[in-house]
Amino acid sequence: GGRRTAANAAADATTGALDVVTELISASPARRRRAVVSEASDKHTSKAQQRMGGEDHDHGGMVYEDVAIADMSYDADNELYQYQCPCGDLFEITLEELHDGETIAHCPSCTLKVRVLYEKADLPALTEYPDE
Repeated sequence: GGRRTAANAAADATTGALDVVTELISASPARRRRAVVSEASDKHTSKAQQRMGGEDHDHGGMVYEDVAIADMSYDADNELYQYQCPCGDLFEITLEELHDGETIAHCPSCTLKVRVLYEKADLPALTEYPDE
């Protein structure tokens, strides 16, 4: 009877929360806490983004993590910065995008994105290609 139904309802309610936690499992405890709080309320997300250096006007949704460019791998041949995504793929942003002032690296396999922290003056020079 009743006890079995209550146990099932509790298990069902927990499933959604476990999905979020599973997605964030590789993040630090502070990142997990911020992400879960941010998911709970848009107001908290806005305030968190303001604290992290401004609102993300050009890109909808939550930034998964702030990543120092020094923590990213750089592929000089393709002028591409990459960073491990929890989904198993890699966040990517090109050197040209960084020179253009872009700060958001996207994962091609999921909806997550990271904000890249860098100083434009510290970036490698772009390769100039002659016009064809």
